[in-house]
Amino acid sequence: MKSILFTVGMLAASVASAAGSSWSQMQPQAVPNAGRTASIGAPTGGLQSFADQASFDAAVGDTSGLSSESFDNGLTDPGAVGTCNEPVNSESNDACFAPGDLVAGFSMTSSSGGGIVVLGGGFLGGGQPSPVIGANTFTDSTNVAFDPPVTAIAASYFDGVAAGEITFEAFDGDGNSLGTATAQPPGTDTGVFLGVTSGTPIASITFTAANDGGELFDDLQFGDVQTGPTDVIFANGFDPGAAPEAPTVAKAFNPASATTGTNSVLTITLGNANAGAATLSADLVDTFPAGLVVATPTDVATTCGGTVTAADGTDTVTLASGATIPAGGCAITVSVTSAADGTYTNTIAAGALQTDLGNSPADATADVTFGPAGTCTPAQLLADPGLEATDNSAFPYTNPSWGSTSTNFGSVFCDSGCGDGGGTAGPNAGTFWGWMGGAPAGSAESATLTQSVVIPSGDTRFLNFWLWIGAIGDGSTNLDVTVDGTVVTSFPEPAAAEAGYTQRGIDISTFADGASHTIEFSYTDANGTGSNYNIDDITIDCTPAPRTNPLPNLHPVVGAATYRR
Repeated sequence: MKSILFTVGMLAASVASAAGSSWSQMQPQAVPNAGRTASIGAPTGGLQSFADQASFDAAVGDTSGLSSESFDNGLTDPGAVGTCNEPVNSESNDACFAPGDLVAGFSMTSSSGGGIVVLGGGFLGGGQPSPVIGANTFTDSTNVAFDPPVTAIAASYFDGVAAGEITFEAFDGDGNSLGTATAQPPGTDTGVFLGVTSGTPIASITFTAANDGGELFDDLQFGDVQTGPTDVIFANGFDPGAAPEAPTVAKAFNPASATTGTNSVLTITLGNANAGAATLSADLVDTFPAGLVVATPTDVATTCGGTVTAADGTDTVTLASGATIPAGGCAITVSVTSAADGTYTNTIAAGALQTDLGNSPADATADVTFGPAGTCTPAQLLADPGLEATDNSAFPYTNPSWGSTSTNFGSVFCDSGCGDGGGTAGPNAGTFWGWMGGAPAGSAESATLTQSVVIPSGDTRFLNFWLWIGAIGDGSTNLDVTVDGTVVTSFPEPAAAEAGYTQRGIDISTFADGASHTIEFSYTDANGTGSNYNIDDITIDCTPAPRTNPLPNLHPVVGAATYRR
């Protein structure tokens, strides 16, 4: 409840008659209070706020489904005060409204039951040409309930006494707060636009003027944010009406194997598939296993909004509470090292990332191995060999450890949303893989998949990977495997499609010199024949892959069914 104390001087500047504690005791204003700048404050919780109609409309999508109420069809004359019975809704039958004057779907009350008023056009001054409505008593807040609950609300808000700040709060059906927003009107007779969307349906709102200023509003709009495209690739993450998705955590070391006493870079990737930023509600702390420490220098950095700390010689890296994860995600990087040989498993447990949009649903784990110089340790070198850290929140998909290009699709990273090319494409294991090809007939396609990695000196190294050429074209397509631009092997289109994945291995020991090298898979289909090359589970190991021969597909699928969505 707001205090009812205010100065006679304030009222003298804003009203033309004696002071009162409610609108029904007031007279029309002769000299409206103005001179402020209209603005809105940053929202809290899961709300998104909008300062103008255009940005609100863009967030809603199809606005034709919104209900609108201007309060112009009521019974209050210009410059007059209409005192209304509570609740005010489409069934009201009093001095303010007749049944059917208001749209259905909302119901308005005051916080104390002291009544609702309509101020006729011009009551607050020349900047208020049409009626405004709100709680009669200045010490009250104004409540609006929505049935059914909605995910988008907008209105023009007024403080008719002092042009003070309006505080807006939204609640779900159980009365839990969904967040707040603030709006600053430019004058007592001039409203400020505030639009709000929420991933969780809003069952009611309360708005309150600072310092008992007599909050009012006009031009109410309410309804649901409309869903985005229904195409299977785009639907996930492009539906602003859906409930928020909890942010995710993934991690990788590069190199995944290093000489004891040297450094590896740990990358922690925070995914956010929502349209707005997620805010950390607690510190995110990654605690290393015994023997693994932050290196000197730390080289700690982040693309997230907030503060990240990691002191050399310690075993933690921390992203502070209040940091933000922008739409599309962000990353934290830090150099780590170990003085002892061994493989170190680093895990961030499910739920450790806590945000206003939910907590991380799964563990994030990565291994790093340190061994003597000149010794080929068993652990392989490439980060995210199975492409499972791929971010599918937006198309084209991206991966924090791998780079990719594609003429027709933006990248080669795929999951089930890309389709399966009529049974000619899919992962070797897990959810994600690299699909090269699959372009519509006549559409030339070139694609790459790359990663830079330090290859330790002193022993043999083999680039091993699983390859499936699931569909063929006119015989002209080809896959080159290169290191620093040098072709180390090629896979021309075979005479027959293959039935499934087989592992291939290439000796790249020539490049084992302790320097960084770029591994690239480069696919070309100049004629747009629609062949499909699938790549997954790519490693650099101390031993070659077992020799296997591709199995022919005795009943190859050809034609449009092989295309990628």
